Amino acid sequence: MTRQLNPEVNYSTILFEGMAKWRPNHLVESYAFDVFSGFTRLSLRFRDELLERTPLQVGSKDVVFDYDHTRLSVTWTGRDGRGWRFAMSPETAGGVGIDKMIGFMNYPLGALATITQEHMSLATRCPGPMPADMARAPFVRMDWSHLEAVGRHRDVSAFMYTKTEQGMSLDVKLTEASSLPVRLDDTGARMMSFGITPERFSLAWGAGKGRAEERSWIIEDLGRSTFESDILSDLIGFAYRVVTGEREADVRGKAANPVWRLVNLIESTGVGKRGMLQAHG
Repeated sequence: MTRQLNPEVNYSTILFEGMAKWRPNHLVESYAFDVFSGFTRLSLRFRDELLERTPLQVGSKDVVFDYDHTRLSVTWTGRDGRGWRFAMSPETAGGVGIDKMIGFMNYPLGALATITQEHMSLATRCPGPMPADMARAPFVRMDWSHLEAVGRHRDVSAFMYTKTEQGMSLDVKLTEASSLPVRLDDTGARMMSFGITPERFSLAWGAGKGRAEERSWIIEDLGRSTFESDILSDLIGFAYRVVTGEREADVRGKAANPVWRLVNLIESTGVGKRGMLQAHG
């Protein structure tokens, strides 16, 4: 199966360069994305300093961002112990619409500060404390450690995490030095894309000439415990096994050989034998 590998930015796109700052700079203790069939839930747990050292009217460390293609809602507990919900959509009164959502998604503490300080007139009280109980439908959880492991990997130049119709897409740009045999796209980038829904998981990678190779799996067939412990925890390692048929460590061992590196460069850039002869006169 082949398809175009052309990631698109939409209002829900979160860039790793922003996400990487959440825990050290945004007083975030942990976070996780729960991918449901109809929406995604970002659950953040802030550190105690959020309550102790900021003027935010927040009475709990737990804040939830629920979003689909056109709407975003933020729920939290106020200092009075009551729950609050703030919802945004293109029709939101007061001009807080979809154009601000991408900023809110990338900077959750800034979003919380803006909402509680400037837009409380648009927030509604909820019965009891918030966040509410999690939905019981099937979902896949992407933990902060899964995403930060991708962002810190030596092969990864950048990534973005975006809402799709069925779930989420994790689009990864590889470094020039990556040993993965992923070819350049029309923009000169080496791209891979992980697709995640509650039922299915997929991997697509650049195959040259504007094409992408793709593999997909039913999560239940993989086994949910295996999927969570062996695949989500090491997505780049999984990509090595799928694309090359070998473990990452074995491929890296070959990469120490300069002849292998040359062959891999030729394959990933799509340079043919004729081009090699011409280049060398």
